[in-house]
Amino acid sequence: MAGTYDLEVRARIGGGTDSTVLIAPVQRGYVAIIKLLLEKGGRCRHQNAHAGNTALEYAVEGGEKEVIAILKQSQMDGKE
Repeated sequence: MAGTYDLEVRARIGGGTDSTVLIAPVQRGYVAIIKLLLEKGGRCRHQNAHAGNTALEYAVEGGEKEVIAILKQSQMDGKE
């Protein structure tokens, strides 16, 4: 199907960071990508294997207010 993507959003990315797919856009404040990943099953409580931080912790650390609100809402909606 054109325009349909099957995303494995629970995967981890390489490059020595061992971060979840959600953490990278959270650290950069990419709201549209974050929303897409959450819609496709991304979980904001999965931790970075190296530092043990969650996507929400990275958002707070970076002062990303909009991202923090999105992640908190996702948790409240049961998409942890």
